Amino acid sequence: GTSIGGLNQNPTQYFNGILRSSYKLPFLNGLSVDGFLAVDRSFNFSKAFNKTYNLFNYNKADNTYTPVLAGGSGGAPTLNESQTNNSLTTANIKLNFDRQFNEHHIDAFAGYEQSTNRQETFSASRLNYPTAQTPELSQGGAAATDKNNAGSSYNFTRRSFISKISYNYSEKYIVEGQLRIDGSSIFPEGKRYGYFPSVSAGWVLS
Repeated sequence: GTSIGGLNQNPTQYFNGILRSSYKLPFLNGLSVDGFLAVDRSFNFSKAFNKTYNLFNYNKADNTYTPVLAGGSGGAPTLNESQTNNSLTTANIKLNFDRQFNEHHIDAFAGYEQSTNRQETFSASRLNYPTAQTPELSQGGAAATDKNNAGSSYNFTRRSFISKISYNYSEKYIVEGQLRIDGSSIFPEGKRYGYFPSVSAGWVLS
């Protein structure tokens, strides 16, 4: 059933999952690999059925009420439905090296990450329902102007290459270099990647 003004439903289902793993490679001390796969999904369905109903204006002069038709469109119920599905998948893998050689310490990694984002949307509407008892798309007006539908979709991918190497001697002298390369499919070919290097150095006075 529906309320006096109709119904408005907007349920959304979510799924979020992540799988992580790491492994120490046995052939070289200090070498390891780790990564994760993350999946995020959402599914939204919206349904709005607008019924007609009467409001009453009070006439103080003769103490009467005048009915005024409200809701719907053109004096008849309307229905709007839509479905939106979102998907984000992220994969990451990283090779690590962390080892102490007497007074020398090296900490380094190189990694790759990719995320894919997709969205699909569909909507439909119907006008001039002969009755408010059947709020379904198939039960609206039969004229071509009583029906409408639309749909859209998009997807894009981001990729990142990440690396860092850090060296310190006796926890006193420190040198570090980093390089990050980020790319996105929303840019044209040949201009999709940006390069972000950095170098730092320091020493501990105490």
